[in-house]
Amino acid sequence: MEKSVRVNVLGREYGLRVQQDDEKITKEIAAYLDTKMRAFREAHPEQQDITTAVIAGLAVTEELFTNESRATSDSEELSRQLDELSDRLDVVLSGHS
Repeated sequence: MEKSVRVNVLGREYGLRVQQDDEKITKEIAAYLDTKMRAFREAHPEQQDITTAVIAGLAVTEELFTNESRATSDSEELSRQLDELSDRLDVVLSGHS
């Protein structure tokens, strides 16, 4: 079931339709974006709203890509370590048969 949610980003209120279960995360995302936009605006008060939005969007996207890359690397490393442990376990177990 969809629900109307109001969020505030850089002093503007936006009405969004979200799944009822997504209300909290939607508000958290909007607050996070608002924080990024306000930080950029503080450092560059002369910039227009569209520039602020694009730069903040790029910063958030960079964080997403960086975190996804780290997660993939961590997952690959964990998989490698599990394979190594499995091989060691096979050696130990085959010695006790």
